Amino acid sequence: KRIEYYDSLGISGNTIMKHIQYLIMKIAKYEKRSEKWNSWRRTHPKNIPRQHNSSDCGIYICQYAKWICKRGNPFSLIPSFSSKKMRELMITEMKNELIIPFLRKEF
Repeated sequence: KRIEYYDSLGISGNTIMKHIQYLIMKIAKYEKRSEKWNSWRRTHPKNIPRQHNSSDCGIYICQYAKWICKRGNPFSLIPSFSSKKMRELMITEMKNELIIPFLRKEF
């Protein structure tokens, strides 16, 4: 069990992770859960693609989430992945309904 913090700007997430862990512990106490939330590990992966401006965070967040859901570590495969390449990849995925193909059945 762990809390992972991904930041495309490379900012340390220690304070943020402590706040998240505190919030989880408060919710657990309110819901009367007996789990030891304070034993969760906090991790902040360092070797991930980084953005080079203050406007591309959405692109990186979407790609991080996709990679995490695939349960792989593709971050090490593309250390120089550019915002432009990520944007093009997302457009291709959306056009080909590769991100959320299940929605097509609902509409």
